[in-house]
Amino acid sequence: MKHIFFALLLFTVGCTPEYVDFFPYHDNGEPKPTVVLLPMTYSTGEGAQSEVADALTKYIKQSLKRSGRVFSSDDEAKIYPATDMLFYENDPKAFMQFPPGQCVVMTELVFYKTTPYRQLHKGSAEVPTKDAVILSVGVRLKVVKVEATTIQILREELVRKNSMLVAEAFEEDSKAFNEVIKAQGKVAEDIARTIERASRIKAVA
Repeated sequence: MKHIFFALLLFTVGCTPEYVDFFPYHDNGEPKPTVVLLPMTYSTGEGAQSEVADALTKYIKQSLKRSGRVFSSDDEAKIYPATDMLFYENDPKAFMQFPPGQCVVMTELVFYKTTPYRQLHKGSAEVPTKDAVILSVGVRLKVVKVEATTIQILREELVRKNSMLVAEAFEEDSKAFNEVIKAQGKVAEDIARTIERASRIKAVA
């Protein structure tokens, strides 16, 4: 597990984009959807889960800023602490701490593990099955649009991703180690794109 976390941390630090968009408006002056990305929580008791969740949160935010399709402030983690309970809350009162018009994004790391490759997985023919493992990541996602007195649930799903890798990729000195970094980065990218699509949904009158 420590190798998995190291890979994710390296991706977060080493692949920071040269340009990120910090502006709340598009070039034509139209305001962007405002996203409040709460710190990712985790549902398992494994020691490294907290660090993995923190690193994923950072890279999701970087991905959102890089694309520039939504506006995400850097202060949410300080202002709004992560809470597991919001996932199960549909009472508008629980979300009244957030300004009207904003999309509140909650994420939870449900699983993050490697398993030996088995035939039930579909993998690349370039990877020998006897030396392959599956990196499985699952993140629960909920996007809520906050209005003056009510809320609208724009998206609620479990984002899953399986990546087939050679077993030696999880060794820090391996030439294949970069493949772990890429696989983990794709998870964060998928979540960021899902957030963007959900935040552009128009509220139901």
